[in-house]
Amino acid sequence: MSDPALAEPIQNLANTEWINHKMANASIVDELFTFQCVDQQMCSSCLTCMASTQTMTILSLPVPDQTSITDLNGCLKAFTALERLHGRDGLQCDKCQVASIKHTNSATPMVRTRSADKHSIDQAFTPMSPIQSTDLEKLSSTTSHCFLSSTPLPGKLSAPRLSQDLPSSKMLTEGFRRCLLRRLPQCLIIQLLRFNYNPFTKKVFKIHTPVDVTLSNWELSKFTYDSTVDREDMANVRKENTYSLYAACVHIGGDNTGSGHYMAYCKANDQQWYRFDDEQVHLIRNFNLEVEKTVFRENCYLLFYHRLHAETKVE
Repeated sequence: MSDPALAEPIQNLANTEWINHKMANASIVDELFTFQCVDQQMCSSCLTCMASTQTMTILSLPVPDQTSITDLNGCLKAFTALERLHGRDGLQCDKCQVASIKHTNSATPMVRTRSADKHSIDQAFTPMSPIQSTDLEKLSSTTSHCFLSSTPLPGKLSAPRLSQDLPSSKMLTEGFRRCLLRRLPQCLIIQLLRFNYNPFTKKVFKIHTPVDVTLSNWELSKFTYDSTVDREDMANVRKENTYSLYAACVHIGGDNTGSGHYMAYCKANDQQWYRFDDEQVHLIRNFNLEVEKTVFRENCYLLFYHRLHAETKVE
């Protein structure tokens, strides 16, 4: 996944996709909030590596369901961690698919039975991780905007029908996946995934794990693709990826998205923090103590950061 030989073509792909995105989305909102991720997958059977890119305006980070405190670095480590793909969440590898079809046609020229079709459908159904892959050999000419989210998706989880959803010849293999940041924005919006969906009870529930929020000097370079592969992209614009908090939103008094109350915190031009609670506005004289309170740590939901240093061009 971190093969140096793959770094240059993946960086070239990301640069091309970024330029194309910027040409098609010229706005102040895009300039301030849009960032880019690189998503890599590797098939365990044939060791084929695939990559795709995704542009987003909100970085959604998983929150572990635990009683002990965690921090933003821990949430970001979980987001960028190496993930094993297997079973129904397996990887669809085009190379293995072609090899399987050729082997079937040459070794067993028989009519496919319905039981075989049903087995293939069961293995291929992946409601929690729908992702399309781009073969590394086609990186320079293929555009892919597919992104795999680790967030459970509410909705119908019934198996797909044979004739409409998936071809009977599709198969999944075991593999690995990793998503890393590539280009970071001037203003970074963090969404903590406190609301989860239980497919068995069909209910949404809230995760109250306390999160220690970093106020300033939050360095994110170690979570970027270029830092992970230890290769500086000379065509890229180097950025100082250090951020400081300027606003936050908390959700209190409810265990699901249909109830509760929202409050907002914001750092004004006078460098003072204020709490906005409906029509009431309160000056927070010591925000460092405010973020250490249990009610804040267990309910912080949206965090707004801005970059401390302007970008500089690589010499």
